[in-house]
Amino acid sequence: MTAKAAIHRAVLRFVAFYYPSIPFIGFGGIAYMFCFCAMPDDTFSGCVRRRDLWRLTPLLLCAAYMSLLALVSMHTRLFLPRAPNAVLTDLLDVGTVRVGIPLAWLACVGTGAGFTFAIALDCVFVVLIARVLAIWSRLVRTYLHSGD
Repeated sequence: MTAKAAIHRAVLRFVAFYYPSIPFIGFGGIAYMFCFCAMPDDTFSGCVRRRDLWRLTPLLLCAAYMSLLALVSMHTRLFLPRAPNAVLTDLLDVGTVRVGIPLAWLACVGTGAGFTFAIALDCVFVVLIARVLAIWSRLVRTYLHSGD
């Protein structure tokens, strides 16, 4: 049992394996729906033939951002026991609820908004992904103890 979460470690490992894939499944389904519903010939390759795959990049980068947040939170729970609980709360509260969900709505709107809006959202997601990676490396350097 972990002290912070009161959840058995085997359950945490199981969740850590599947939890980061949930955003890719969800946003991949939304991206497929946008291509599938917009095509008269009912094939996903029609989206490729029209050469408008740039519309799907905000959705996929949003999935990468949300998946990275899930991965960082699960890694912190499993392998960084000395990290404060406030870090996990801030990652999930600020990163997912206050930033991720509004940007997910914008990513869904961005598929039909236009090229410049999609590129701007792509830039925002790339900066957010880089920031989460920087936070993760800082957490590992600070709270990982090699003596135990």
